[in-house]
Amino acid sequence: MEIDNLDEKIIEMLRLNSRFTNRAIASVLKVSEGTIRRRIKIMQDKKVITKFTIETRDQKEAIVLLTYDFKKKPEVMKSLSKISAVLYEVAGKSDLAIVITYTNLMELNELIDNIQEIEGIKKTETMIRLK
Repeated sequence: MEIDNLDEKIIEMLRLNSRFTNRAIASVLKVSEGTIRRRIKIMQDKKVITKFTIETRDQKEAIVLLTYDFKKKPEVMKSLSKISAVLYEVAGKSDLAIVITYTNLMELNELIDNIQEIEGIKKTETMIRLK
């Protein structure tokens, strides 16, 4: 699906705060509430928006760089999308970067173990986001 400038602005506002109401977004973007509601629904149906989420004060983020077997790409991507909604294909020593959220090191270790157990994953490198 091609997204236009208005869709990009809606997504950006939802990234700032997924609890913004359609009315609030419409007011800022100077369009009707119905337009916002309809646009969000279409983006959800077309999988441009896959989920709404929250952050808590005690949540931390890590970035996991990984390499994988390209023959297993569909399975790898499907499995990783269950762990994180933020997946970036990258160029360089790694094939993919994903952002994962966790609250403590035990949870982080479990998430990394789950990633490493996915068939087709060759190597991972985890970086803990400081700021």
